[in-house]
Amino acid sequence: MSRPSRSLLVAAAITVAASLHAQERAPSSLDGRTIPVDPEVITVSEAGVVVRATRINAPLHVDGILDEEFYGLVHPITEFQQQDPHEGAAVSERTEAWVLYDDRFIYAVCRCWDEHPERAVANDMRRDSSNLRQNDNFAIELDTFHDKRNGFLFYVTPVGGMFDGLTTDERNNNGDWNTVWEAKARRFEHGWIAEIAIPFKSLRYRGSALRSGASIFAASSNGRTRRRS
Repeated sequence: MSRPSRSLLVAAAITVAASLHAQERAPSSLDGRTIPVDPEVITVSEAGVVVRATRINAPLHVDGILDEEFYGLVHPITEFQQQDPHEGAAVSERTEAWVLYDDRFIYAVCRCWDEHPERAVANDMRRDSSNLRQNDNFAIELDTFHDKRNGFLFYVTPVGGMFDGLTTDERNNNGDWNTVWEAKARRFEHGWIAEIAIPFKSLRYRGSALRSGASIFAASSNGRTRRRS
């Protein structure tokens, strides 16, 4: 039996602009791209895409349950596109994502609907297992120095399998790199949810603010097209 084709949904070249101090005034643009103004969280233009990370004042309990009040207040990111197999095409599954932060963490959260959740591939919970790439997964890669060559990659599968790695020179991925972070995933009737919490101290960046290039991915292995941002 042939393996189903794998869909990879990507928000390519998204920029996360997050001031780490509430009193620090956020810039209005980054690399010629307009940063969205509250309550908006994403701008899309010919110059590119910008996601505004939203500061939260209450702690996020990383449990895969979206029961915190801010999930009803902060607009989700829904502008996902396919990367593979039909690059740039509309996605076939509803996908929501949030990028949040507080004084200690940056959070990446997803809620992925699936018409056939029983077809999801999620069968490995081993940390940093190479098989996790063949599972459905949600990931964020942070280019914290905004050099478009290097990044910190974090992803989680529907059963809680976790992978972190260091990307260098655009193509080399070091899966032996490990840092402190947390993720939890939980399935619901029509798909799955994941919450990722990355301590700022687990990242390297310049200055007192994280204004980072980023990619946000949602991957499906069920042979159908999926999502974008």
